[in-house]
Amino acid sequence: MNADVVDLLERAAATLRELAQAATSGPWEVIEDVHRGYPEPAREISVWSQPEDRYVTEDVTNAGSLDRWRANAQHIAIWSPTNALLVADWLEGEAATVAAMEPLADLIGVTIQHTSGNSSHVDVGRAETGSWRMHARTDSFALALARSILQEDT
Repeated sequence: MNADVVDLLERAAATLRELAQAATSGPWEVIEDVHRGYPEPAREISVWSQPEDRYVTEDVTNAGSLDRWRANAQHIAIWSPTNALLVADWLEGEAATVAAMEPLADLIGVTIQHTSGNSSHVDVGRAETGSWRMHARTDSFALALARSILQEDT
């Protein structure tokens, strides 16, 4: 189970890092523009990236309410390569935590029980029977995010 979790987290971090490093570095911002057009003005919402001066633009002239388009553009701008790389670092840290448990488990001769929770930690102690036990908890948000990045089911 731990090898599967480590693999999942490492693959997601690598995918995120590869995409972020290939993208325009940023910072990114949202620009709304109206151009003179015929028979009516054209409206565009763009995500603009500095310093390369790159745009991702959507023509929203006939889109009706612009709230959804603004929200989409703002979401893209917030999910800049800088933020994606920070998340990749976090996923790699989670993978390293899970991987680091194996030698300890081998040393004390226990099988790691793996569950998900809202924080990462390892409990090592004695079970009611007096034998050693090890309980690993990997951040459930990290696992859910990794599956989402890789578009894999649970």
